[in-house]
Amino acid sequence: TDVEACDLSSQPDAWLDGHYKLGDLLTPTPAIYINNCRFGLHGPIEVFSSGAVTAYVEGLPQCEFLTAQPWGEDKYLDRCMMTIGVTRVN
Repeated sequence: TDVEACDLSSQPDAWLDGHYKLGDLLTPTPAIYINNCRFGLHGPIEVFSSGAVTAYVEGLPQCEFLTAQPWGEDKYLDRCMMTIGVTRVN
């Protein structure tokens, strides 16, 4: 099921597997977010660095076109973060 596919309890290192842009992690406030499901950002826990939140606030106008979609906040945030260039850590 989708819930089982997104359950990280059996994959504790799933989001720390090296899929990130190294340069982003070397900055004082890296703009990264944890992708918690193979289908994209999903579920009750969403983890963003403070750099990602800053990038989101500053880049919000670039995501305006996404509000026309009938998505929940998780898919909206995933797409917005990708649009503004925040690093997604799997």
